[in-house]
Amino acid sequence: MGEVKKEIKIVSKKHDGSFHRSWEKNIVLDKNELTLIGGNDKTIVQEPNRPPWITTEPALFYFHRNLWFNVIVLLLDDDYLYYCNISSPFTKKGHVLTYIDYDIDVIVRSDYSYEIVDVDEYKYHKEKYHYPESVMENIDQAVEQIQLFIKSRKDPFNEDFVQKWKKQFELYQ
Repeated sequence: MGEVKKEIKIVSKKHDGSFHRSWEKNIVLDKNELTLIGGNDKTIVQEPNRPPWITTEPALFYFHRNLWFNVIVLLLDDDYLYYCNISSPFTKKGHVLTYIDYDIDVIVRSDYSYEIVDVDEYKYHKEKYHYPESVMENIDQAVEQIQLFIKSRKDPFNEDFVQKWKKQFELYQ
């Protein structure tokens, strides 16, 4: 795996292609045809109309080429939290991974209880950017799919996934 241990930049855009957010330094832990798993810690985050800021806790990330969501696992002191972004599947060119953020987020606690947030933001942007019906269907399916993944403890929603990649990430820091 030539990409493992390499640094990449992650860029989030809005539906119209405008810049939404970026994370500067992210380490690839595993990559295959479908998934890319990595981690970051104290990385610079850039957003429009806001000064750059630095993340405060280590995080793992899980991207899939066929799923309309990505998952960030925030590694807290004695716990962890999943932050799921409803998004387009990722693309990668060179050392830049890009996806489109579709606003809705699912926050999952380590006991697998969860909350769906930012639905109002989605409704606003759906009108502003005129999301096509196919995009809205993919978004609805992604929310359902995340819930099924959580219920069945499918990767990345399980303790084994978190511990395995947390240990791997610690080796590269």
